[in-house]
Amino acid sequence: MLRQLSYRLKDRLTGAHLHSCYSQDKDELVMQFVFDNQEFFILAIMRSDLSMIRIPTNFSRARKNSVNLFPEINGAQVQDVFCFENERCLCLEFE
Repeated sequence: MLRQLSYRLKDRLTGAHLHSCYSQDKDELVMQFVFDNQEFFILAIMRSDLSMIRIPTNFSRARKNSVNLFPEINGAQVQDVFCFENERCLCLEFE
């Protein structure tokens, strides 16, 4: 199932630029991508009792308690999305 998700994300994200990456809740990561003036969001929740990925159609960033993450890759273009053999993780490769 994770491999199928990686194929779909690869189709959607290859060539997209990471617009922002932030967290506004504990154990949460939000990634906002832009491709052809369209936004695409990935919300990853990684708690000890639940790990999941949501792909909301839109997402509003909180004005408070929000922290930028990985600023060094903001604006970078996605070149590949894949999952590792026998692992439960996704890899997003940037330029």
